[in-house]
Amino acid sequence: MIRDYTIRNFKLNLNTGITQKIHLPLNFSGIEIDTVKLRCGSLRRYGARIGEFHIGSGVTVEPCPERVMLVRQNLGSNWSSIYSTGYNLTGYNYQLVSPVLGLLAYNANPDGVATNPYEVNVVGTDQNPILIDFFSSKANSTPNPKKNSSLLCACFASNGNTTFSEQVSAYVCKGTRQGHYALVTTELAPKNDDGGMGSYCFCN
Repeated sequence: MIRDYTIRNFKLNLNTGITQKIHLPLNFSGIEIDTVKLRCGSLRRYGARIGEFHIGSGVTVEPCPERVMLVRQNLGSNWSSIYSTGYNLTGYNYQLVSPVLGLLAYNANPDGVATNPYEVNVVGTDQNPILIDFFSSKANSTPNPKKNSSLLCACFASNGNTTFSEQVSAYVCKGTRQGHYALVTTELAPKNDDGGMGSYCFCN
């Protein structure tokens, strides 16, 4: 529903590279949406920045229409809690300490975005990643991590899986594709039945 509203209100005549803020209905209060239209070739060669997302040069765009619409979402504290419960973070001893930030991409050709919108895959690599800077968006109202906790980057996949990775620097996470990300804290990992520590998988 948010995607449909974003696409319907996206201004195709806005110049390439100009950020457009999308104003959502009151029932989505607290969610921030920004969009920007870019040439696909320029996105691949030079990368881009929208909000907290820094897309490195050399990314792969699949498929690569003439123009691409990047969508940045900040779900705020209230809507981010859906990810905490929907992805069972508390069941794994994790707690959100930032809003959930989303990066999505769609075709932005004039003859396609309104009548046949489809998602475009923006794929980076370890050498040319997508960086997410949470410094300005971390939730100040959330308690600070305890001494026996550590900040981790969480990546929420559309199939319901969550993967975790270390920060690349303070409040900065690294990903290799579009999606939804957040910072979480974790207490000392509970032991499995076999006595080992819970394992982490890394966000790709």
